[in-house]
Amino acid sequence: MKSNAEQYQAMTKVGPKVTASTKETLARLWRTTNAGAQWVLGSFPGLYSRTMREIKGCFSKDELGLMLDAAEHIVFYPEVAGQFFQFSLMNSMSRPTLEANYEAIDFDELVERIRNLTAYQRAVLEVWAQAYGHTDGDISRGEYIGQLT
Repeated sequence: MKSNAEQYQAMTKVGPKVTASTKETLARLWRTTNAGAQWVLGSFPGLYSRTMREIKGCFSKDELGLMLDAAEHIVFYPEVAGQFFQFSLMNSMSRPTLEANYEAIDFDELVERIRNLTAYQRAVLEVWAQAYGHTDGDISRGEYIGQLT
């Protein structure tokens, strides 16, 4: 196993753009904005994996399919991650094709289950739903949904 120093030296440099508010928060919490961004980005994979395990089995295949379909029509903003997915999902249901394809789903119950997740769990669910559109077909829809069933 690599030491912390070896892992640090093997890190890849990235240059994400953030809002002024995010920059101020990172600078306030850490010695520098870059140190904060490095910690946040470095911690995300582990937090994401653990949270995926927490929410695995909470939703049916059809519900997860609905989330993927709805995510195609939702604009996600990092600044409000975890706050509006259930409302965006409800708005997406007004699309006749989605409503027809998922009529067996109890939408009120689904929205309530999403609302009962923690803010971080909802944010990870949003990331999961949004990320599918960036897979370029590397994974089948069924396999992708299988990550959470």
